[in-house]
Amino acid sequence: TNGDKTYIHDFTVDGAKAFFGYRDTSNTIGSAIVIGKAYTGKMENVHVKNAEMAAYGTYVGGLVGHGYMTITDCSFEGKISGSAVQVGGIAGSGGFTATRCTVIGDIHGYTWVGGIIGNCQDGGAYTDCYVKGNISADSSYAGVSAAGIAAIPLYSSQKIEGCYNDASIKCGGKEIPCPVIGGYNCEINSNTELQLKGNSWNREICDMDSFPIIGEGGDIENPVQKQERDNNIVVNESDIKYVGGIENAKIKEYTGVTPSITEDDLKDNSVAEVNGKKYTNFASA
Repeated sequence: TNGDKTYIHDFTVDGAKAFFGYRDTSNTIGSAIVIGKAYTGKMENVHVKNAEMAAYGTYVGGLVGHGYMTITDCSFEGKISGSAVQVGGIAGSGGFTATRCTVIGDIHGYTWVGGIIGNCQDGGAYTDCYVKGNISADSSYAGVSAAGIAAIPLYSSQKIEGCYNDASIKCGGKEIPCPVIGGYNCEINSNTELQLKGNSWNREICDMDSFPIIGEGGDIENPVQKQERDNNIVVNESDIKYVGGIENAKIKEYTGVTPSITEDDLKDNSVAEVNGKKYTNFASA
């Protein structure tokens, strides 16, 4: 523990194990570095680093396997592998309120794999989260098996807002365009359509200004809905050219963009000029 932050580092986990909380005796349900299952409570400033986790069965998360707790300013850095179902860098399945959470690494399972959460059909909100690395599923059912933030949402009360995906997404070994969510495990209607707002992704990885969302009976080639990219979120320098004016730029805390960007880097982009004057960095602009 360092001040208000707790770090858990250099750990290897095999199977359904956790520091504390629920652990199924069959060794198949509730796998996590920190908590297997938690139906209430808060987790703040907990950071797992250099972790390797081989997990199987159901509900596998870097921090929590399954639950409904609030998770704030937490992170997972490492690797999750195996053939588990409902796998996420922060949580496997449940209805979490996750804010400013970061996942950096490789997250893999058989299906329903998400950078932040695998299955969020139980509700919740995922705000200002960041994912970087590789998210992949063995299943080739593109659009549901894996996604950048959450593979499977369900209810209209859910929210995914202000998140950024910096990871590649693969299903069955094939790269797919699902930087935020994959699809709905149901028909999309007023009772199921969740609130997607202000999310973005690295266009050098997924070069699309919107991504397809599939619903019951649909597929990724014939989506029932599309979600637009928020071009004003800046994380990577390549995001700058999509911003619609410096006054609209939302530079995230985890950004790789620095104030040392030169005018040559910016001169062809709209963010380089404000009221007819050119600027050499974000601070002066």
